[in-house]
Amino acid sequence: MVLALLSLLPALSHAADPGAAENKAASLFKAGAEAHRKGDYLGAARFFDAAHAQVPSAAALYNAGRAWQKAGQPAPAADRFREALKRGNFDPAQMEDAKRRLAALRRLVTQLDVSGSADGTLSVAHVTGAALPVTVHVPAGEVHLYVTWLAGGTSARTLRTEKGERVAVFVEAPRPERPDSQRVPAAGTQEPPSAANKSSASNLGFFFRFALGPGLLWDSLEQSLSGGFKAEGSAVGGILENELAIGMTVNQSLAFGLAASTAFISEPEVEFPSDPDLDRIGTGVLVLTGPFVIWYVRQNVGWHVQGMLGGAALHLSDAEGSPIDNRILGSGLLAGVGYDWWLSKHWRSGVMLRATAAALESERTQHSVFLLSLQGSLTWDGTGRPR
Repeated sequence: MVLALLSLLPALSHAADPGAAENKAASLFKAGAEAHRKGDYLGAARFFDAAHAQVPSAAALYNAGRAWQKAGQPAPAADRFREALKRGNFDPAQMEDAKRRLAALRRLVTQLDVSGSADGTLSVAHVTGAALPVTVHVPAGEVHLYVTWLAGGTSARTLRTEKGERVAVFVEAPRPERPDSQRVPAAGTQEPPSAANKSSASNLGFFFRFALGPGLLWDSLEQSLSGGFKAEGSAVGGILENELAIGMTVNQSLAFGLAASTAFISEPEVEFPSDPDLDRIGTGVLVLTGPFVIWYVRQNVGWHVQGMLGGAALHLSDAEGSPIDNRILGSGLLAGVGYDWWLSKHWRSGVMLRATAAALESERTQHSVFLLSLQGSLTWDGTGRPR
């Protein structure tokens, strides 16, 4: 490896005759090769970077990339290989090696394509003062970037990124202060949409959710008898409730859609002496279908509350599966509170505590049902994790 590095010195040394910068670059390159030979990869990377700063060279960038990679710094290594390939004009075998290494490194880091509404420079991670627009590689996770505008002022952004992801970031330069009289739009004109409105528009998107969890059911039963009398009873049992929902985010905090919530009832304890059929209930299914609305405390994640109103249907069977009463219809109301967290760019998980109340009746019986369940949820969100 050292011979491969040293083989690049003649070109730099030959170019050293015209001036001091070339001499300095050749000296720094040689120091980098020596540090690399001794296993000081971090020192070698800095020497090669310094050589490139003196006299721009694809060979210096390539060797800096190898050194940064061996030093365990994939982001600056990817930057050096990308810049070397962009410059070209170095050993063909090393160019192919740089392409392979860059492809492997990009699976470990995030590639940022940063541009702005005005001239400025970017500082992020290991990069300082890079002129916009620019492409850089950074460690995945929470990324803090800063743009210094040539006209004055700075802008800061914080992103959450994933390994192997490529993210385009556009940064708006701060607008200069204007007199109040100039802030009022002329008659018949409209002000351009604010950054907040653009952000809200960008958060429009569909999502799909599945939830499942255990719970309890309480059912108050009532039948009208001849002579104006009424018979009353009750049923209590465990349930397994699930939900299938499709919705759309309206802005960073509000979503709505349609959902079907199904509760499977197993062997409830029934007390209804006046109707032997109801005493034979073995299983039941309660379905609530209708529109829902969700309000999030912050950007489609974290704490949220949900409300739903829709039609309800209850089907009751005996232990053998024979229908007891399968035309029990009505309406219901669902309310819940939950918490979501992101698993990846488009997937999030969560937990919900939900309460459902429904009033239903058939030709023979009125049901006042109350459910309480705790469910885990999995959501695919087309909007993606907010940045």
